[in-house]
Amino acid sequence: MIPYIEKVFGPPGCGKTTYLASVIEKSGIPITDIAAVSFSKTASGRIYDKVASLGYSDDDLEFFRTLHSINFRMLNLKKDQVVTRRRLREFSKNHHILFSEQFLKDEDSDPSIAREYTDIREGSPDDFITSYERARNHNTPTIIPAHLKGHARRYAEFVRTYQQWMIQNDLYDFTRMIEEGIRRSLVPPVRLLCVDEAQDFTPLQYSQLDVWVQRSQSIEKMYLVGDPDQAIFCWAGAEPDLFMDFPCTKKRYLDITYRLPPNILAFSQAIIGKNIKRERFGVVSAIKNDGVFYKPHSFSQVARLIKDTIMKGDR
Repeated sequence: MIPYIEKVFGPPGCGKTTYLASVIEKSGIPITDIAAVSFSKTASGRIYDKVASLGYSDDDLEFFRTLHSINFRMLNLKKDQVVTRRRLREFSKNHHILFSEQFLKDEDSDPSIAREYTDIREGSPDDFITSYERARNHNTPTIIPAHLKGHARRYAEFVRTYQQWMIQNDLYDFTRMIEEGIRRSLVPPVRLLCVDEAQDFTPLQYSQLDVWVQRSQSIEKMYLVGDPDQAIFCWAGAEPDLFMDFPCTKKRYLDITYRLPPNILAFSQAIIGKNIKRERFGVVSAIKNDGVFYKPHSFSQVARLIKDTIMKGDR
């Protein structure tokens, strides 16, 4: 068990990642005995860059990674064991499972199976593999997704084929790395554990954090940092309530935003305040002047703007 767990809440622009970097710098613990994890490369990259700027090398920051990357290291995997898009193209050809070209494009890029595009045809192989990944991240891998009830037989056959292909070829997609890390009860050999953007973790990823909490013999302190009011990855399986409900020793609130002007902060708080289950605390803006509201012509324009912003920022 980890003796001290602190949860840190804060709105956009309050310095959550900076706080984590400060905790790491002041901890007195050797940097090689510290892990800082998140669910995406962008989030893990922010804390990595902040700590690396203090003069540490990549070798020093071995456990400043995404969750799947840490599992990749603990499992002693090799790059050719990762399910890349190129591998999926081979799977598609050998098993006569026709993914769309849009799904298989950029073969050598980020091998995450989860796709950003939304025009997936229901009942297609694209739909099957993304739905299966989402089900696994919800810890419900054997349950057929509701929208695929009419394709139950084909979906179940796809899942069996995909599972067998990975096992027979000793391959791991990102989700299998985490599943295997949980199955083996693997825990990073560190003394300080920091989790950034904790509101965007899935049930499967929290299952691994639970294993670390229960099985670790070395971790002395754990910090979970996030903002459940700005969880935008629920489409990928994230459940902000898991961050809210995670047991802790102490809660800390970062209540000054250096990004949101007063009028935009007030507007957002009026909307967010309607959420019954949330961590309520006062937030003030450090900016003196009001911001400018962007007035879109339609909701579809808003959706496109949000989607484009997410894709540019995270991929």
